[in-house]
Amino acid sequence: MGNSATQAPTGTTVGQTANYANSTAPVSATLSNTAAGYTTLGGQFQFAAVAGAETDYALFAYQVPTGNTLIVRGVWIDTVNTGAAVATSPTMLQWAIAAGSSAVSLATTDGAATKSPARVGLGFQTFPIAAAIGAQATRVGVNLDSPLAVNSGEFLHIMLRMPLGTATASQVIRGICGINAYFE
Repeated sequence: MGNSATQAPTGTTVGQTANYANSTAPVSATLSNTAAGYTTLGGQFQFAAVAGAETDYALFAYQVPTGNTLIVRGVWIDTVNTGAAVATSPTMLQWAIAAGSSAVSLATTDGAATKSPARVGLGFQTFPIAAAIGAQATRVGVNLDSPLAVNSGEFLHIMLRMPLGTATASQVIRGICGINAYFE
């Protein structure tokens, strides 16, 4: 086993790898298919509820530092509804992890100089209509018996889809994503 991925590997900028600033709420992410909401290895997150769609969002996209390989052994995600009760339709969160992309964009395709993200589904979380502020979804937790290896310079993504949902600016989805990983 190598160095824990809770800290940046030796020879790179020192610091924790997760989005978890002391005594500070996370900044709201703008969900996008082509840009990362956060460039960290998991951590705290929040975003305004969006309309249901089959769009893959790059909630987290972490680029493995030069000279290192990231070995991912598991992921867990806890999510809470904040800001406002769930409105006119349930809120469904579909989670996945993607490894090995040559770019932050989830639309990256395989080519001579590019490599697409290899996606693995993690599970679903749902908030029913009228779920109150503070309602917590069931944890998504996946142990990877066959670990994912992400090579130097490649990206690890934590992806989100919201197949069902109502765009309610005051409804904020907040959570935390833990990634069990180490550097080699």
